Amino acid sequence: MRFPIILYFIIMHALSFAQSGIIKETVCEPVIDSAALTELFFRAYDENKFTKSDYIASTPVPKAITSGKHGIPVNYMRDVILALSFFPELADSRIVFKYGKIKGTMNARPDVLNLFRHPSNRKYFLVINNNKGKYKGVNLDSLSVNARIGWFGHELAHIYTYYLMNNYQTLLFSIKYMTSTAYVRKAERYTNYLAINHGLTFAIYEGEKYLLQDMLVQDQYKKRTIDRSLSLNEYKCLWLQFMLRFIKP
Repeated sequence: MRFPIILYFIIMHALSFAQSGIIKETVCEPVIDSAALTELFFRAYDENKFTKSDYIASTPVPKAITSGKHGIPVNYMRDVILALSFFPELADSRIVFKYGKIKGTMNARPDVLNLFRHPSNRKYFLVINNNKGKYKGVNLDSLSVNARIGWFGHELAHIYTYYLMNNYQTLLFSIKYMTSTAYVRKAERYTNYLAINHGLTFAIYEGEKYLLQDMLVQDQYKKRTIDRSLSLNEYKCLWLQFMLRFIKP
């Protein structure tokens, strides 16, 4: 019995080492006091949150977006296009949107066949909860434009992570994500960090806040989100950290 246990820990250590350059710990320590940071954050939030007036007016659907068996409702398409505009690296990637029975509201995953494809031909899936199974997601129609863009932005940040990986790293990531709760937390927090660094702080923040306050969302879902995600204060801190990069000393 000892050998399988030892083998398991050796594999976990190897996977952790292999992924250390891809998924990083997300930490942030504010450089100003919390009251001043909060005031600064919400002032910027009020000035920069997305509304329908920010929808990209052009009607052509970007090359990256294709529809799965059930397609994407037209009323979400502009949310997706706007969120995708913050990830220019994905402009030529194939992202297939479809509905399915999943635990959360959405999830993003690489196509398993990517292991046999050239990086330029990879395909990714963004799955939206069809709310027909045991687990129900958040009702997207109940979200503000800003929050919906945040939701799609988080999933696109996942796809951006896969985009950066080679095939070997993608395989290791998938194994570790399915076998380690601690790694899932690390990956989800880092995904939000990437979304913040792509300019989606306020959208991600509002989507997260809505989830925590929505009385219709299952408590188990809320707890899982809290355990895996950044705190609301960490969003403020990381936003400030991001903005300070643009201030010349």
